[in-house]
Amino acid sequence: IPATSFIVNSSTSITAIVGNGATGAITIITTEDTTSRDGFTYLVRSPVITSFTPTLATKGDTVRIGGINFSDITQLLFGGVPAASFVANSANQITAIVGEGSSGEITVISGEGNSSMAGFVFITPPVISSFAPLSATSGTTVNINGSNFINVSQVLFGRVPANSFTVNSPTSIVAIVGDG
Repeated sequence: IPATSFIVNSSTSITAIVGNGATGAITIITTEDTTSRDGFTYLVRSPVITSFTPTLATKGDTVRIGGINFSDITQLLFGGVPAASFVANSANQITAIVGEGSSGEITVISGEGNSSMAGFVFITPPVISSFAPLSATSGTTVNINGSNFINVSQVLFGRVPANSFTVNSPTSIVAIVGDG
């Protein structure tokens, strides 16, 4: 496989830039003759993750991953769970959409190798399992039960915001029905 480029430094020295190479002999071809020497090993360029942002995400969020050698990525995992989708924008950046996800390492996999970086936190979406009472008027207290009530920023009754709400725990919210 030809070098990407080369410079003849002198009658005893050549500097060559390796392209997509192969292990084997190095061969020099001149107009007069050909010479070869065995023993060259082509090192595969494994991907390397150097950064990602954001470090906290949930299903459907976009995560940008920085690094090198991202041209041939075949799989991307969030905590061991495949991404919903991903695109290698360049050899140095991937944009990925979080699938079901799990906290842990972000891993890229290619035919040339794998790379992982720890520190990804998958935020499980909130789930409402029950609430009482089932019907109420403005100013009534409603108890909401479920899971993953973390970083709750708003509670709505239909499209009407609650007058106020308190997150008692990751499984319990008490809200006051708003005017609507």
